[in-house]
Amino acid sequence: MLAVDELRVSFPSWSRETLERHAISHAEDVAIERGHIPGDGPVDRLVVNMLRHEFTTYDETQTVAVHKAACEAIAARYGWLGPECERQVRQREQAERDAQLAVLAGLDEEAAARQWQHDRVAESRATIGALTVGMVVNATVKGHFREATVTKVGRSRVTVAFRLKSGAERTALVYARDVHPKSEAVAPDQ
Repeated sequence: MLAVDELRVSFPSWSRETLERHAISHAEDVAIERGHIPGDGPVDRLVVNMLRHEFTTYDETQTVAVHKAACEAIAARYGWLGPECERQVRQREQAERDAQLAVLAGLDEEAAARQWQHDRVAESRATIGALTVGMVVNATVKGHFREATVTKVGRSRVTVAFRLKSGAERTALVYARDVHPKSEAVAPDQ
């Protein structure tokens, strides 16, 4: 992995106009290589991108720190590109922060989903003892409230048989917490 202090640069001694012309051509070539339609962007952005990818060793690791070092080297050599380099560094750092926050949010969602599943199983195990084969129940099956008959009792789930409005018979495996004996059935949430 390339360390920041190992970033190598070999910037050309071209005029601003030559840099801009080469950057536009480079951006078009890259777009075509990737199967995109060449578009236009701010020329300073195109120049910074070309210099970073073609005249530094940035592509060896593409870390945030190396990106920043490459942009700082570009700004030091081509002062007129300083504002664009600063913008790209800020944008890259923000994107990195956003990505880290997204990962953390995903981990939080996974933990919440695991807890929800744990709670659902625990609630079902606590109530399954009241259910027996042949019992007529109201069950929530895939979000639909169904009148059904228990055909099998497991540790936390039961198999229920029911009829669709078309008359077709179906069975479903549902958690016991979503099944209520007909005499004490709970109406679905509205």
